[in-house]
Amino acid sequence: MKILLWGICSQNCSSNIANTLKYLNLDNCFSSIIGYDDISLNNQKPNPAGFLKCLENIRFNNANVIVYIGSHQGDINFAYNAKIELSKINRDLSIKTIAVSYSGAIPENWLVKADYIAKTPDEIKSIVKLIIEEAGHVINPALSTN
Repeated sequence: MKILLWGICSQNCSSNIANTLKYLNLDNCFSSIIGYDDISLNNQKPNPAGFLKCLENIRFNNANVIVYIGSHQGDINFAYNAKIELSKINRDLSIKTIAVSYSGAIPENWLVKADYIAKTPDEIKSIVKLIIEEAGHVINPALSTN
């Protein structure tokens, strides 16, 4: 069974994200929205608290892969830190990261490397399809919107 659920973890505030999604008629597409105002100041990115809260809201219990898409080095660090926290509870869960470079970022130069790099939005779709095929069951809880 392939399940694809979406969430947003952002440095923007939750109400701005929700209003933008509503304007774009995408407000029913996301199971969880975590903005900076949902997390204490000490737990902002790259601390994994927002990532973990997003997962908790989505109820990802039967997933084995999480796909995280980010446009900044801090986003990939965020996913990496979440991977460390999830490994502490012995969860058999893989986090695959996609860095987008069409924002002007140069992910190849980042200290923490993403699993994949997308140069266009269409490449994100292709990469997610590949991950789904490889895993058989995927959840995507976190799309960064810095």
